[in-house]
Amino acid sequence: LQKKFLRYVFNAGYGAPSKAFFRETGIIKIFDLYQYRLSVRFKLEPKNNISHIRRLANLKEKEASYHFREPETWLVPTPRINTGKQRLQYTLPSLLNTYKSANFNLFTCTHRELRCLYIDCVTK
Repeated sequence: LQKKFLRYVFNAGYGAPSKAFFRETGIIKIFDLYQYRLSVRFKLEPKNNISHIRRLANLKEKEASYHFREPETWLVPTPRINTGKQRLQYTLPSLLNTYKSANFNLFTCTHRELRCLYIDCVTK
């Protein structure tokens, strides 16, 4: 629906690629919106001196048995069913591990840099 709307706004054809439209308008795709908002909330928690999301997600640091590779920092539980991947206990640790593997520091970045990560924009 988002793509359809953007194609209508830009008067593009049915099969026109929409990646450039998302970049130009600065709209985050609906599939990435949950991860973006979760990242923003998690980033603001230490500043506001609360830890609701951290407690709800039951975040635990992973103890590495081998130190020759860079291990994942957060312990991600193994979901037994597909709906387990939608839970906060799975989403937040896997998202933080993804940020670490991409050398992206959530706590030192600005909101603009975080938004650009999800819009896939080029820094100007």
